[in-house]
Amino acid sequence: MTTGGPLVDEDEARILHKRRLTREKMQRYRKGIVRKSSTLKHQAVDLQREIERLLARQTTDKSPWLLSWADVARALRDDSDATRNTNGILRQLVLQQDREIRTIRSWVHGCQVLPNSSWRNVSLLEHPQARKHGIDWITQHLYHNTDRVLEQYAFAAVGSGVQIDDDTIIDTSSPDCFQYVWRDQRDMDVPFDVAARALTLDFFHSLLAHGTPLAAIPTDVEV
Repeated sequence: MTTGGPLVDEDEARILHKRRLTREKMQRYRKGIVRKSSTLKHQAVDLQREIERLLARQTTDKSPWLLSWADVARALRDDSDATRNTNGILRQLVLQQDREIRTIRSWVHGCQVLPNSSWRNVSLLEHPQARKHGIDWITQHLYHNTDRVLEQYAFAAVGSGVQIDDDTIIDTSSPDCFQYVWRDQRDMDVPFDVAARALTLDFFHSLLAHGTPLAAIPTDVEV
Protein backbone atom coordinates (compact mmCIF):
# COMPACT_ATOMS: atom_id res chain seq x y z
CA MET A 1 0.00 0.00 0.00
CA THR A 2 2.89 2.23 0.65
CA THR A 3 4.08 1.85 -2.98
CA GLY A 4 0.84 3.31 -4.56
CA GLY A 5 0.89 6.70 -2.91
CA PRO A 6 3.61 8.40 -5.02
CA LEU A 7 2.11 7.24 -8.32
CA VAL A 8 -1.22 8.75 -7.41
CA ASP A 9 0.42 11.98 -6.43
CA GLU A 10 2.36 12.12 -9.71
CA ASP A 11 -0.76 11.54 -11.82
CA GLU A 12 -2.70 14.12 -9.89
CA ALA A 13 0.13 16.59 -10.17
CA ARG A 14 0.34 15.98 -13.93
CA ILE A 15 -3.40 16.52 -14.28
CA LEU A 16 -3.26 19.69 -12.24
CA HIS A 17 -0.34 20.98 -14.28
CA LYS A 18 -2.19 20.24 -17.51
CA ARG A 19 -5.27 21.99 -16.23
CA ARG A 20 -3.19 24.97 -15.21
CA LEU A 21 -1.59 25.16 -18.67
CA THR A 22 -5.01 24.92 -20.30
CA ARG A 23 -6.37 27.59 -18.00
CA GLU A 24 -3.44 29.90 -18.72
CA LYS A 25 -3.81 29.24 -22.42
CA MET A 26 -7.50 30.11 -22.29
CA GLN A 27 -6.71 33.23 -20.33
CA ARG A 28 -4.17 34.29 -22.94
CA TYR A 29 -6.70 33.53 -25.70
CA ARG A 30 -9.42 35.56 -24.01
CA LYS A 31 -7.02 38.43 -23.44
CA GLY A 32 -6.07 38.27 -27.14
CA ILE A 33 -9.73 38.34 -28.11
CA VAL A 34 -10.29 41.35 -25.87
CA ARG A 35 -7.26 43.17 -27.29
CA LYS A 36 -8.31 42.40 -30.88
CA SER A 37 -11.88 43.50 -30.19
CA SER A 38 -10.64 46.74 -28.65
CA THR A 39 -8.34 47.34 -31.63
CA LEU A 40 -11.17 46.71 -34.09
CA LYS A 41 -13.43 49.07 -32.17
CA HIS A 42 -10.80 51.81 -32.35
CA GLN A 43 -10.31 51.15 -36.08
CA ALA A 44 -14.06 51.33 -36.63
CA VAL A 45 -14.18 54.69 -34.87
CA ASP A 46 -11.24 55.96 -36.93
CA LEU A 47 -12.80 54.73 -40.17
CA GLN A 48 -16.11 56.36 -39.33
CA ARG A 49 -14.32 59.64 -38.68
CA GLU A 50 -12.48 59.32 -42.00
CA ILE A 51 -15.76 58.69 -43.83
CA GLU A 52 -17.31 61.74 -42.22
CA ARG A 53 -14.26 63.83 -43.13
CA LEU A 54 -14.32 62.70 -46.75
CA LEU A 55 -18.05 63.32 -47.05
CA ALA A 56 -17.67 66.79 -45.58
CA ARG A 57 -14.79 67.54 -47.96
CA GLN A 58 -16.77 66.28 -50.95
CA THR A 59 -19.68 68.54 -50.00
CA THR A 60 -17.38 71.54 -49.49
CA ASP A 61 -15.16 71.03 -52.54
CA LYS A 62 -17.89 69.93 -54.92
CA SER A 63 -17.58 72.09 -58.03
CA PRO A 64 -20.78 73.49 -59.57
CA TRP A 65 -19.25 72.64 -62.97
CA LEU A 66 -18.79 68.97 -62.11
CA LEU A 67 -21.11 66.97 -64.34
CA SER A 68 -22.20 63.41 -64.16
CA TRP A 69 -21.43 61.00 -66.98
CA ALA A 70 -25.05 61.20 -68.06
CA ASP A 71 -24.80 65.00 -68.34
CA VAL A 72 -21.54 64.71 -70.28
CA ALA A 73 -23.07 62.18 -72.68
CA ARG A 74 -26.14 64.37 -73.16
CA ALA A 75 -23.98 67.43 -73.87
CA LEU A 76 -21.91 65.50 -76.41
CA ARG A 77 -25.07 64.26 -78.12
CA ASP A 78 -26.50 67.78 -78.28
CA ASP A 79 -23.22 69.08 -79.70
CA SER A 80 -23.21 66.33 -82.30
CA ASP A 81 -26.78 67.17 -83.32
CA ALA A 82 -25.91 70.87 -83.59
CA THR A 83 -22.87 70.04 -85.71
CA ARG A 84 -24.96 67.91 -88.08
CA ASN A 85 -27.53 70.71 -88.41
CA THR A 86 -24.80 73.26 -89.12
CA ASN A 87 -23.24 70.92 -91.66
CA GLY A 88 -26.60 70.56 -93.42
CA ILE A 89 -27.08 74.34 -93.51
CA LEU A 90 -23.58 74.83 -94.91
CA ARG A 91 -24.20 72.20 -97.59
CA GLN A 92 -27.40 73.98 -98.62
CA LEU A 93 -25.48 77.27 -98.72
CA VAL A 94 -22.79 75.73 -100.92
CA LEU A 95 -25.42 74.43 -103.35
CA GLN A 96 -27.16 77.81 -103.39
CA GLN A 97 -23.92 79.70 -104.04
CA ASP A 98 -22.98 77.19 -106.72
CA ARG A 99 -26.28 77.91 -108.51
CA GLU A 100 -25.66 81.66 -108.17
CA ILE A 101 -22.16 81.31 -109.61
CA ARG A 102 -23.43 79.35 -112.61
CA THR A 103 -26.22 81.89 -113.17
CA ILE A 104 -23.87 84.89 -112.91
CA ARG A 105 -21.31 83.17 -115.15
CA SER A 106 -23.93 82.73 -117.86
CA TRP A 107 -24.88 86.41 -117.49
CA VAL A 108 -21.23 87.50 -117.77
CA HIS A 109 -20.73 85.34 -120.87
CA GLY A 110 -23.74 87.08 -122.38
CA CYS A 111 -22.08 90.49 -121.75
CA GLN A 112 -18.64 89.91 -123.21
CA VAL A 113 -18.60 93.39 -124.74
CA LEU A 114 -18.92 96.14 -122.16
CA PRO A 115 -21.79 98.45 -123.06
CA ASN A 116 -20.89 102.01 -124.00
CA SER A 117 -24.45 103.25 -123.72
CA SER A 118 -26.52 103.90 -120.64
CA TRP A 119 -26.58 101.18 -118.01
CA ARG A 120 -30.36 101.56 -118.06
CA ASN A 121 -30.36 99.27 -121.11
CA VAL A 122 -28.59 96.40 -119.32
CA SER A 123 -30.81 93.48 -118.33
CA LEU A 124 -30.58 91.79 -114.96
CA LEU A 125 -31.16 88.20 -113.94
CA GLU A 126 -34.39 87.03 -112.36
CA HIS A 127 -32.68 85.11 -109.56
CA PRO A 128 -32.90 87.43 -106.49
CA GLN A 129 -29.36 86.96 -105.19
CA ALA A 130 -27.84 86.96 -108.68
CA ARG A 131 -29.84 90.10 -109.47
CA LYS A 132 -28.38 91.76 -106.36
CA HIS A 133 -24.86 90.81 -107.47
CA GLY A 134 -25.60 92.31 -110.90
CA ILE A 135 -26.77 95.59 -109.36
CA ASP A 136 -23.65 95.69 -107.18
CA TRP A 137 -21.48 95.04 -110.24
CA ILE A 138 -23.09 97.89 -112.20
CA THR A 139 -22.82 100.19 -109.19
CA GLN A 140 -19.11 99.43 -108.87
CA HIS A 141 -18.59 100.27 -112.55
CA LEU A 142 -20.43 103.55 -112.16
CA TYR A 143 -18.42 104.39 -109.04
CA HIS A 144 -15.03 103.65 -110.61
CA ASN A 145 -15.92 105.71 -113.69
CA THR A 146 -17.10 108.73 -111.68
CA ASP A 147 -13.80 110.65 -111.84
CA ARG A 148 -13.42 110.03 -115.59
CA VAL A 149 -16.98 111.24 -116.30
CA LEU A 150 -16.56 114.34 -114.13
CA GLU A 151 -13.30 115.17 -115.92
CA GLN A 152 -14.77 114.47 -119.36
CA TYR A 153 -17.59 116.97 -118.84
CA ALA A 154 -15.47 119.58 -117.08
CA PHE A 155 -17.03 119.44 -113.65
CA ALA A 156 -15.16 121.37 -110.97
CA ALA A 157 -13.19 119.54 -108.31
CA VAL A 158 -15.14 118.41 -105.28
CA GLY A 159 -14.87 120.98 -102.51
CA SER A 160 -13.92 123.80 -104.87
CA GLY A 161 -17.12 125.69 -104.09
CA VAL A 162 -17.91 126.09 -107.79
CA GLN A 163 -21.63 125.87 -108.53
CA ILE A 164 -23.06 124.94 -111.92
CA ASP A 165 -26.76 125.52 -112.57
CA ASP A 166 -28.54 124.12 -115.61
CA ASP A 167 -25.50 124.27 -117.89
CA THR A 168 -25.73 122.37 -121.18
CA ILE A 169 -23.06 120.78 -123.32
CA ILE A 170 -23.74 119.43 -126.80
CA ASP A 171 -21.24 116.82 -127.94
CA THR A 172 -21.14 116.52 -131.75
CA SER A 173 -17.97 114.49 -132.01
CA SER A 174 -19.88 111.51 -133.38
CA PRO A 175 -20.96 111.80 -137.06
CA ASP A 176 -24.06 109.71 -136.40
CA CYS A 177 -25.52 111.53 -133.42
CA PHE A 178 -24.94 114.20 -130.87
CA GLN A 179 -24.96 113.95 -127.11
CA TYR A 180 -26.83 116.46 -125.01
CA VAL A 181 -25.37 116.89 -121.50
CA TRP A 182 -27.12 118.87 -118.80
CA ARG A 183 -24.79 119.78 -115.93
CA ASP A 184 -25.71 120.69 -112.38
CA GLN A 185 -23.16 120.84 -109.58
CA ARG A 186 -23.26 122.18 -106.07
CA ASP A 187 -21.72 121.40 -102.70
CA MET A 188 -24.21 120.70 -99.91
CA ASP A 189 -23.22 120.90 -96.28
CA VAL A 190 -25.49 118.04 -95.21
CA PRO A 191 -24.86 114.48 -94.03
CA PHE A 192 -24.41 111.89 -96.75
CA ASP A 193 -27.57 109.99 -95.77
CA VAL A 194 -29.66 113.14 -96.14
CA ALA A 195 -28.22 113.86 -99.59
CA ALA A 196 -28.71 110.24 -100.66
CA ARG A 197 -32.39 110.32 -99.69
CA ALA A 198 -32.85 113.55 -101.67
CA LEU A 199 -31.44 111.98 -104.85
CA THR A 200 -34.50 109.88 -105.63
CA LEU A 201 -35.62 108.55 -108.99
CA ASP A 202 -38.06 111.45 -109.34
CA PHE A 203 -35.17 113.84 -108.87
CA PHE A 204 -33.27 112.32 -111.79
CA HIS A 205 -36.42 112.26 -113.92
CA SER A 206 -36.70 115.99 -113.38
CA LEU A 207 -33.17 116.39 -114.77
CA LEU A 208 -33.99 114.57 -118.00
CA ALA A 209 -34.87 116.61 -121.07
CA HIS A 210 -38.27 114.92 -121.28
CA GLY A 211 -38.77 114.90 -117.51
CA THR A 212 -42.09 115.76 -115.92
CA PRO A 213 -42.60 118.06 -112.94
CA LEU A 214 -42.68 116.40 -109.53
CA ALA A 215 -46.04 117.95 -108.60
CA ALA A 216 -49.03 119.12 -110.60
CA ILE A 217 -49.23 122.90 -111.10
CA PRO A 218 -52.74 124.23 -110.46
CA THR A 219 -54.31 126.04 -113.43
CA ASP A 220 -54.98 129.76 -113.04
CA VAL A 221 -58.71 130.01 -113.69
CA GLU A 222 -58.36 133.70 -114.55
CA VAL A 223 -56.05 133.09 -117.50
